[in-house]
Amino acid sequence: MNAKQLLAEALRLSDEERAALASELIQSLEREVDADAEAAWSEEIRARLERVDAGTATTISWSEARRRIRGALGTTLGHATDSQARGRGQDDSHGSH
Repeated sequence: MNAKQLLAEALRLSDEERAALASELIQSLEREVDADAEAAWSEEIRARLERVDAGTATTISWSEARRRIRGALGTTLGHATDSQARGRGQDDSHGSH
């Protein structure tokens, strides 16, 4: 199986399975963990979660986040994935407006 075929198979996975796979692939590239960076990210995540839990964070829907990311990257990546998600009956309303 070549990389293109592997990608096609991976895109058939659920969102959760694709996220787990992506995480594992990224971790496989990391040779050394910067303990200071890891601690800083953990603190940032904790602080953001506290703001969400307290209701003081401004949230956006996943579709809006994706639109902003694509705009920042100047690309339209992910259209096949979006179509596949819609085909499985999933929507983009995973956040509040």
